[in-house]
Amino acid sequence: MKYNNCDSFVIKTTESKCDIKPINSNIAFNPISVSILPPNVNWFDMEDFTSKKYGPFEFNFINANNNIIAGVSFYISYNSHGIFNSTGHYLADATVSPMAIFCNPGYYITCNVTASDPINYGTKTNPIAGVNLKIQMEVISYNKLILEENYHSLTNLISSDNLNAVEKYLIVNIRGDGVASVISGYSY
Repeated sequence: MKYNNCDSFVIKTTESKCDIKPINSNIAFNPISVSILPPNVNWFDMEDFTSKKYGPFEFNFINANNNIIAGVSFYISYNSHGIFNSTGHYLADATVSPMAIFCNPGYYITCNVTASDPINYGTKTNPIAGVNLKIQMEVISYNKLILEENYHSLTNLISSDNLNAVEKYLIVNIRGDGVASVISGYSY
């Protein structure tokens, strides 16, 4: 939680010369972490995981004055190539790792990360685990929001009751054999 600054204060629990008030943040980041492992396996039964990252990805939101009013930059990080009993390529801790998130006053940004059901890109005897991570970013304001022309096809502009919202999406496929690819998104 953030607090307003004050000019001076007395360091006592009973006396203060300023009124410190909490400020609600205008940024909400809701990540998840996905692991696709064999059922009932202990971590020490898994072998050969390799840490990887995919990206960076950057999304900026622009207001009617052509100013960047919010932005998000992040990597997709994951552990792949996990082997169980000499077979398979499993996935551990696939997540969105933010590098920077900012939002100007008067605007509110929310980033939600969701995951698909597990996908097997291999066979029953030699599975290759996979998952699609969807990153949904939304900026809301009572001021008019616009986007550059080339972003319209992959972005939704919503306006109702004087509340404006812009949403952007990125869907990334992560596999246990280390392959990562963008399924849809406007830039990366």
